[in-house]
Amino acid sequence: MNRKNLILFVGIILVITFLTNCNKNELPNDEQEKNLTVTPTSKTITAEAGSFDIIISSNIDWTITSDQDWCTFSANSGSNDATITANYTENTETTQRTATITINGIDVNSVSVSVTQQGREAANNPSFATGVSNPFGIEETGGGITFVDIDNDNDMDAFTIDGYGTEFFENIGNLNNPNFTTSVLTPFGIDETAGSIVFVDIDDDNDLDAFTIDGYGTEFFENIGNLNNPNFTTSVSNPFGIDKTGAGITFVDIDNDNDMDVFTTDGYGTKFIENIGNSKNPNFEIIIATPFGINKAALNITFVDIDDDSDMDAFTIDGYGTMFFENTGNINNPSFTSGVATPFGIDDTAWGIIFVDIDDDNDMDAFTLDGYGTEFFENMNFK
Repeated sequence: MNRKNLILFVGIILVITFLTNCNKNELPNDEQEKNLTVTPTSKTITAEAGSFDIIISSNIDWTITSDQDWCTFSANSGSNDATITANYTENTETTQRTATITINGIDVNSVSVSVTQQGREAANNPSFATGVSNPFGIEETGGGITFVDIDNDNDMDAFTIDGYGTEFFENIGNLNNPNFTTSVLTPFGIDETAGSIVFVDIDDDNDLDAFTIDGYGTEFFENIGNLNNPNFTTSVSNPFGIDKTGAGITFVDIDNDNDMDVFTTDGYGTKFIENIGNSKNPNFEIIIATPFGINKAALNITFVDIDDDSDMDAFTIDGYGTMFFENTGNINNPSFTSGVATPFGIDDTAWGIIFVDIDDDNDMDAFTLDGYGTEFFENMNFK
């Protein structure tokens, strides 16, 4: 091959190589190899609400979804490379929960991110401070005390009751800083003297009805107002089959069947009256003494999940002190241990006891009431 032909041949080879490389680098998007990857592929997050970034590397259109509504995104679709923020709500349960985030594109395998959110720390070690007298402006003596958001303004109001009548203390503070007004007698039409008062939506009509109990029997005051403006009818004696005298009364769904059962207590012991009706039409007929192992005569009884194990524990109080009965069963089949005196530092004798998260710090505080005044026991187990 002469020099001229050799130069021509080499030139042709260079042109072919150049054109081949150009064609390879300038392929249209629909002829390029499609890719879709994501970082990270797994993420463990705390129980608190928050967010984290998902880095998507891609040369195609894609969508992003979650199989749980507590995990959402700053954008639900996009093209090519992007950084997406995943937002998650607080996990208020003590058990962890999981979500799967899936990124899909056309003609590529989907990729996923596995998210595990830890459960909140259980408030299972309650410890109560020494009692404080006449807390937050509740300067009152009486027999029974309870807290309820009676006017639907997102804070807890107080009611007391004794042989002189029913008193109402409106909370004009807020969830974190309660402040109670001077008491009002015979509030919202509840003109009653008794040993105990409790509020419950017994007929499932989205307002709170009232029950009282004393040595003469049980009284029911139906709320014919509404959540914001309560108005109670004249009382009805021995309602729904609750034909019982006593010192204390409380309602709790002790067997997890979606209706409210009744416990009463007095100097003769504790009684359980099962609701064999339903949430809209209660019917109480079965009376059981010493229910589920609670063998205690007392002036008042209340239930609260004090150890955060998803079942309701019992407290009683009288002139001899406070007793705690731990529920070692479960939400469907309760079983209570023998009573423990002076539980968690609540060293008080009184006529009434109630638990409420009065300072909105995710633990239950205690209030007691008797002829000497009101006592507040702050739960120091902040979670």
